[in-house]
Amino acid sequence: ELFEASNRARRTSASQGPQQPVVNVSWYEAWCFSQWVRTESGPCCLPTEAQWERACRGGNDTAYWFGDHPDKLCDHAWFDANSKGRTHTFAESEVAQGHANQYGLFDMHGNVWEWCHDWYADDYGGTQGNVVDPTGAPTGPYRALRGGGWGHSAGLCRSADRGGFSPGRRFDLLGFRLALVPSRGLSSSQQAAGVEAKQTAGPEAREGHGGGAARPKAGQKAKAKKRKE
Repeated sequence: ELFEASNRARRTSASQGPQQPVVNVSWYEAWCFSQWVRTESGPCCLPTEAQWERACRGGNDTAYWFGDHPDKLCDHAWFDANSKGRTHTFAESEVAQGHANQYGLFDMHGNVWEWCHDWYADDYGGTQGNVVDPTGAPTGPYRALRGGGWGHSAGLCRSADRGGFSPGRRFDLLGFRLALVPSRGLSSSQQAAGVEAKQTAGPEAREGHGGGAARPKAGQKAKAKKRKE
């Protein structure tokens, strides 16, 4: 609803309402919106990959926040087995109603991919093994995606699964969610990303025709890599 109020909402069809996820949004647009909106609790930002994954897991180490079995995903998420080729709202059925994770968050698996703050790297920015708060790559051609989408398999909706996409481009399985900025403020890398977003004023960023990965089809993932839980 807030994004629609900013008069920049992009949706896949006229039938989509304000309670459905915004899609067809570039990373630059998502970042600029995060700077425009401010809640009663404070300013917002795009989450880092580490922040997103912690929020998705809800304190668990399993493949999904509810466990390791993909056969239960239909009860908790919209993906290729139950989405009927489109995005969904919480109210359309019992899926997502009453199925928030342990942190009270809905749709962390499936529905639409979500932009993260970080640059994407195959090796998670050079980190290996168990690390705390990895920061991703220092730069690169792609920004990170998380969560999977309505046109993807259960495996691509796992908490640990990652993807990357050119930040100036859009597609109809990609949106975003915001995180509240902690009281200590943005990290140095998030501040630098803000400078980049503000300086990107060319037609490629505005119109979503940036270079890099081709526009993915439903059931595919752009420059995505799997990693173990």
